[in-house]
Amino acid sequence: MQGSRYDLKPEDELVQDFIAAAKERYEDGSVLQAGGRSYGSIYMAGYAAEMLLKSACFLFLGATAASRAEDFRRRARSAAETHGLDTSLAESGHSVAYWYRLLLTLRSQAGRDSPFARELQAHVVAIHSQFFVEMRYRAGAASAADALDVLAAVSWLERNHRTLYT
Repeated sequence: MQGSRYDLKPEDELVQDFIAAAKERYEDGSVLQAGGRSYGSIYMAGYAAEMLLKSACFLFLGATAASRAEDFRRRARSAAETHGLDTSLAESGHSVAYWYRLLLTLRSQAGRDSPFARELQAHVVAIHSQFFVEMRYRAGAASAADALDVLAAVSWLERNHRTLYT
């Protein structure tokens, strides 16, 4: 079976895989929300947000869609450390807040601090206020309104993905 745990190795992941997976996780979140599973919807949408922000950081650091993600994980960590970001808050590389802070730092260092950054912040706050990595270990509940807010924020990230890294 292609795509099984035995076929996939982290060193084989490409940046384009993150972008494609983000689209699928967003769609999964939409289906869960439509089925009344708001908590699961937020969880899937949160992972989509993580992958969109992470891939934007990688692309900002010079990756192409066909670049190996592993190479840019190391560059991202180095950039975070260089700019004084606390990498212990990265939640094993899954923190939406961490990737947002790194992206904002990279954009600011490149002179790309703009009204867009404030709009980005509003969407990340909407996601981060509901999504946390540990959701995978906990049963929970969320309102349909919260799930719709998170889905809308992730949809914005997806629509503006190119602007995040250009």
